[in-house]
Amino acid sequence: MTALSDRLENLHVHASAPGGGVHGELRGASGVLIYLSTGFYRQSTEREMEHRLEQLGRLLWVNRTRLYRETVEQFGDGLRIEHPDPERDPADAAFVERRALLVARGTSPDGRVTIAVEGMTTWRVTISDYTLRTLDESSFTRTVEIAAGRMIDDQAMHILQLKAQVYGEPT
Repeated sequence: MTALSDRLENLHVHASAPGGGVHGELRGASGVLIYLSTGFYRQSTEREMEHRLEQLGRLLWVNRTRLYRETVEQFGDGLRIEHPDPERDPADAAFVERRALLVARGTSPDGRVTIAVEGMTTWRVTISDYTLRTLDESSFTRTVEIAAGRMIDDQAMHILQLKAQVYGEPT
């Protein structure tokens, strides 16, 4: 099982926003790397960047979820991922319903970038006006990476709390 847990802790996925320009990687539980195509930063507006980052977040999460399941199937020695079964278990029904409503949020240290996600399906990125003209590209991508990492950590905390509330598991 240690080999499986090591593999799951070290998952690495990549995605690019449709239309290009914005690319990213998820490494491990909450490591985020954002990079931009040459020239995209100077040509972009805050609203365009928000839209591309929202698309990227959705794709990275889908890719991570897919790789997680594939890794468990391949290296889990018959281990099955237990999915909540809302039709058979009232606690599972409550968990699924409340998980879909969870809002996780991460904000950059300077407050310029906020990333929020509801139920890991509805993504919202907010970039303060004039941020792209104020920060250089490297500072901006680092700011986004920090906000994304904080959002992922917030989501994990909310899931642990929800499990404790619904199933009585310790947090």
